[in-house]
Amino acid sequence: MPIQLFLLVFSFWLIICTSCQKQSPELSVTSEDKTVKKEKLPIHQKQNNLNIRESKASENDKLILTDQEWREKLTTQEHLILRQKGTERPFSNEMKNLGSGIFRCAGCGNELFLSSTKYDSGCGWPSFYDVVSKGKIDEKIDLTHGMVRTEVTCKRCDGHLGHVFTDGPRPTGLRYCINGTAIKFTKDQTEK
Repeated sequence: MPIQLFLLVFSFWLIICTSCQKQSPELSVTSEDKTVKKEKLPIHQKQNNLNIRESKASENDKLILTDQEWREKLTTQEHLILRQKGTERPFSNEMKNLGSGIFRCAGCGNELFLSSTKYDSGCGWPSFYDVVSKGKIDEKIDLTHGMVRTEVTCKRCDGHLGHVFTDGPRPTGLRYCINGTAIKFTKDQTEK
């Protein structure tokens, strides 16, 4: 009985850790390379994004706070995900049927995704096939949990958002798999 319980728990853990990993690793990186920046490796961010929007100067200013200031600004769950690179349970916050609008970083308000690029990928987290405009996110190689993935962070506050994979729909072929707690939805004011 104890071995069956162990196998059950281990199987559940394995499913959770790999449920968002749908493609084979494309990059071979050693464990010393855990903080490789996108400038060194061509990852997924494209030069010509579909949803080009002009950025305001204040939106591009880097937001740098101490850990204590982040703890005061964010909820416990937001801090766990954005600052400590945590992950919420799948299917716990898919943010479905919200209407037309913009998804912003929960840490700094940076515009990240349009609702028109959101789709149901079945992975259990909000998924998008494109960012709102070039330069809103950073991508880094993530070697945690025994996988090679591409981590997505907010360009303005360096908050952990989730991961991007190459198994998304056309036209980009990308799937930005984002923690629902890491983003906040702002409804389009012109929609009734």
